[in-house]
Amino acid sequence: MLDQNPKYYWLKITSIFNMVVFFSLFLVVTIVSSTTLNSIFNINSTVSGWQFYSLKIFLILIGLLVLLAAGLWVAISFKHSSIDAIKENYFISFLLTILTLNFYGCFFVVRSMQESKETSFKKNKFWVKFKANLGIKQWLTVDYVLIAFFCALTLTFAYIEENLLPRMPFGGGIAIKYIPLIIISFSTSFLAGWLTGFITALMSLLFIPASNIISPWSFLLDYFLPMTTPAVVAFLPNKVSTEKSIFTYINYFLHCFLVFFIIYFWQFLSGYFLWTTAFPNSVWTGYSAILYSLVYNFIHIFIFSYPISQAIVPVLYRNLGIYYINRYH
Repeated sequence: MLDQNPKYYWLKITSIFNMVVFFSLFLVVTIVSSTTLNSIFNINSTVSGWQFYSLKIFLILIGLLVLLAAGLWVAISFKHSSIDAIKENYFISFLLTILTLNFYGCFFVVRSMQESKETSFKKNKFWVKFKANLGIKQWLTVDYVLIAFFCALTLTFAYIEENLLPRMPFGGGIAIKYIPLIIISFSTSFLAGWLTGFITALMSLLFIPASNIISPWSFLLDYFLPMTTPAVVAFLPNKVSTEKSIFTYINYFLHCFLVFFIIYFWQFLSGYFLWTTAFPNSVWTGYSAILYSLVYNFIHIFIFSYPISQAIVPVLYRNLGIYYINRYH
């Protein structure tokens, strides 16, 4: 029985401990006034309006994300079937423990992976899946047609978001162009997704205002890398299944979250190293350049863009699951 093994007790104890710690920190951030938080982060008192509260909102949303991850790990550690499934979902499990700084959980996941006789790191199985996910195969006409179709769809979405959807004052807004890129990467391969992103990033130059690109580095960090990033979805584990388990539901969130987190990283670098240097007056009064880029791009990515993709992509995944399965045949 699982309960008779001391390592399972430690798994539960450490998961609860982390949950309590993060919940306490979340309460502190929620209770402490915006004035106090701004002073802790050296934001002077001249900041006003919604920018005055943006730091607190940013910290609360980060806290909610970590609490969600900690809560999921607690649910996994207290359910026998979920503990047994860790060895089959080691990537998700390891990601949850890293996000919640649960070091014993990391050790437990690694040991479970090593003890599993069905680990996916067996040479033959690993390389077969790697080549399929990468897209090393004899490409057919339908592959090129799919790339052309998703290029057109992505360009259409990019045009809509650039010209018809609300935009933030210094760039960014509601981004929907990543949805087709995620879908083609999931249903075909990394190379197909990357080529689609590569082509559409170059063709976007036809209608992107010149003021949106201030240097080649700006194009690289704001357009090229973000639009080729969704291709990583092809390498992320995803079991197309109707089984109602906690790992099945986490799978649906994993792809979108990681894609948008990486895009957030690229655009944070662009904001900090390029935009705040070229336009120092754009930085909110009282904010440092690094904090401004962190908060501004978080609003653009995780408040305006990520929720839309997260709502749409899982529905499309369930309908396109057959194409994902056929990738390995």
